[in-house]
Amino acid sequence: LCGTLFRSLARYEIKYKKNRDDQNYLFMLTLVLNKRQTAAVLDSLTDAEVEKIVLAPLALPGSENLHVTDQARRNVALQTCACCGKREQAIATFFKCSKCKCTYYCGAECQKQDWKAHKKLCPQLAA
Repeated sequence: LCGTLFRSLARYEIKYKKNRDDQNYLFMLTLVLNKRQTAAVLDSLTDAEVEKIVLAPLALPGSENLHVTDQARRNVALQTCACCGKREQAIATFFKCSKCKCTYYCGAECQKQDWKAHKKLCPQLAA
């Protein structure tokens, strides 16, 4: 969701040729990734690069005062399937265990396959 939103807002700034002083998103391409501010560059960004842009303000001095929880950081991170190790291509596309809400799966098949091992850990993770 964050990646899609960032791309849409940055694309808007390109479309309407916002100058640097009026940009809220596009300037991050140069600041964080040292890339040019073009539609082609924006379209070629990986989700990992967008994640880096979205999380960059949290690494600034003074950001500790923002009280960003670990849960909030996980919400904008790409997850990895607990069974097969596949990484999400877009934020919030994997399923998470409905009980512990800590373990992610790329699909129902992986969740079923991992259940025997996960059911032992799940109550501890849910606590």
